[in-house]
Amino acid sequence: MKITVATDGTGSDIVKMKWTNGARTEDFFASVGTLLTGDSFDITSNGVYTVYTEDQAGNGAVEIITINNINTVTPNASTSNGSPLIDLNGQPLDSSTIDASKPSVTLEVKPKEGVAFVTIPAKVLSSW
Repeated sequence: MKITVATDGTGSDIVKMKWTNGARTEDFFASVGTLLTGDSFDITSNGVYTVYTEDQAGNGAVEIITINNINTVTPNASTSNGSPLIDLNGQPLDSSTIDASKPSVTLEVKPKEGVAFVTIPAKVLSSW
């Protein structure tokens, strides 16, 4: 997931931006933190992150953000007989039960915590 940082030096140019995982204070960034070369950074897991900015006048500020919308559920790649699985909100659909003679397949998914997802392995799609 890409986190984009928007800054406002309120009349003074921003000269330094850093980030790190965890909740941190301004003092932490005096010697540590990952320097941003653009206006964004990538993360791969949910958690708390801190962004630090410093303007040309030497004023520093931190913003603590919590990310909790990265899907961390990894669908199973195949059934016990080796056929690929289709993941419907955490419920497996065995692709061997799909009638491939039909021109299309409709998958009904009920939202789980406001989100519905269907993961279809590329192997299933490429075999049609």
